Amino acid sequence: MFHELTHDLLHKMRGGIPCNVGIPPALTRYHETRLLPKSAMLTNALRDLKAADIGHLVRVRGIVIRVSDVKPLAEVMTYTCEDCGNDMHYDMSQMTDFLPPSKCTSECCSTKSSASRLFHQSRASKFIKYQELRMQELPAHVPVGHVPRSLTVHCRGELTRLCAPGDSVFVCGIFLPRQFERVRGPSPGLESDTYIDATAISKEKKKLLRAGERAAERPQCKSSSR
Repeated sequence: MFHELTHDLLHKMRGGIPCNVGIPPALTRYHETRLLPKSAMLTNALRDLKAADIGHLVRVRGIVIRVSDVKPLAEVMTYTCEDCGNDMHYDMSQMTDFLPPSKCTSECCSTKSSASRLFHQSRASKFIKYQELRMQELPAHVPVGHVPRSLTVHCRGELTRLCAPGDSVFVCGIFLPRQFERVRGPSPGLESDTYIDATAISKEKKKLLRAGERAAERPQCKSSSR
């Protein structure tokens, strides 16, 4: 019903010129769908994540050490043709690289020899909130003589602005790889990095955190007294 009303409204505003709307479902969706962990799901340390966990739903515990600013992330980009009024929608959720279109793909403009101008419609596009977290493993999870490990967490929508540096959190999400963007030629080092696409974030209670810190300090106190 919504698609038919939108099509008729645009058809009248453009003077009866036929158009192919093709509205993607993301533009008419006003809710978020996330995977929530089970209550009995195992919580891992950052150093316990292995290559076999890539592509799986994991739950980790750590301390937030850095928080980026909240930025808009394009989910759907809409362009309008100046000549025929055709709307072109591009779903950005599955794209890593995107270049603005240079010509209209409608049947009216495909027969023309000259290319028509395209305008970006910001009001017809959709943007969501995006934020990156950098979390580090707890001191109790770091063996003696080792360097603490850290991991990047991608937050979208209502999961942004939930954490601040210094918070101890539980993060549940999908463990995924990400290829480094290189401008010129190969360079020494790793070719890809890993991150967590967060689906649920919860802060740890201060009482449990203090109890864990005291338990980690007790063996050190006994060894020093001896």
